[in-house]
Amino acid sequence: ICITEPFIYSGHRFTMATPSWVSFYARGTGRPRSLILVNKNIKSDSYRQAKVDSRNVTSLIFKFPQVSLQICSIYNEPGTNEHYDELSRHL
Repeated sequence: ICITEPFIYSGHRFTMATPSWVSFYARGTGRPRSLILVNKNIKSDSYRQAKVDSRNVTSLIFKFPQVSLQICSIYNEPGTNEHYDELSRHL
């Protein structure tokens, strides 16, 4: 699993990823500022994207036989924590 800020080329909405990864972008209006990549070796029926209506927050829910977990990626402007509130409303 890779959590990153997407590099998006001018005039595009999405970034590039290698074929070994599945890309999950933050939802919401505007260009996404948060991205989670999941390696294709992880079974696709073991995770899903959580519904967070924000271009700054990406969240995935993983369910395995012994454990469930939620992984979140939050984009914050440098020097701020403003988008933690968006995540806390979701949780």
